[in-house]
Amino acid sequence: MAAIRFNGSGSFLSNFYMCEFEAYERSFKSVEHAYQWSKAMFNGDTGKAAYIQGASTAYGAKCLSHGITKTKTAAEWNAVRLECMRVLVMAKFIQSKRLRHLLLATETADLVENVPSQDGFWGCRTGSREGHNNLGKLLMETREEMREMCRPL
Repeated sequence: MAAIRFNGSGSFLSNFYMCEFEAYERSFKSVEHAYQWSKAMFNGDTGKAAYIQGASTAYGAKCLSHGITKTKTAAEWNAVRLECMRVLVMAKFIQSKRLRHLLLATETADLVENVPSQDGFWGCRTGSREGHNNLGKLLMETREEMREMCRPL
């Protein structure tokens, strides 16, 4: 199966896809909301976290995150961000039967997030394989875990 490249709120694989789910005993409108909220909370910026959680769009949540008051170093956040995203992606697909079925329908395809910038931590640069594609890897891991959960005993 060919690679599935995705980005933006139109793709159910994207963190910008609007879908309510719960994580950390809170309700979020998208994984992007939850991820940026987590970043604010990690830094102790509860005021900014509340604004991020209430943003009307995932893009809005991301934009609000640029004003987080930093009490931790970038290295400290980088040490936990992958596990944070793992928790959020899993929550999204566990809690939505429809999204879980769509993810499983990707079968064995490589899932690749297209990113327009040089920052290739979460995806690969649009039209290339330059980048780490960590979001794609997390989605493929989640898909495999979902498969295991759905297998008959």
